[in-house]
Amino acid sequence: VAIVSTSGAGGNNGGGNNSGAPSFAATGNVNPASVAPGASVTVSGTFTNTGGTLTNGKVGYRVWNSTGQVPGLDYTVSNVTLNNGQSRNEAWTFNAPSTPGTY
Repeated sequence: VAIVSTSGAGGNNGGGNNSGAPSFAATGNVNPASVAPGASVTVSGTFTNTGGTLTNGKVGYRVWNSTGQVPGLDYTVSNVTLNNGQSRNEAWTFNAPSTPGTY
């Protein structure tokens, strides 16, 4: 699981470590772990803000192939606001690429 973007304004709304730029930790899961080309797969994960407040930002997933290229599989959620310590869970279901390989 990778964060596509954490763009958005940072700020300080008082208390905690919420001044300066947002920073994120991400965890994720792919289910099923192996699929046939074109089959349905779900990526789910949690984005936790460990830095400054994210206001009207974006978080999401990006799928890469084994050579580091992006086959056009992105999932982004816009207008996200997360204070330091807050988390957001997201899930994305898509069809696996038609080209067999490791992604």
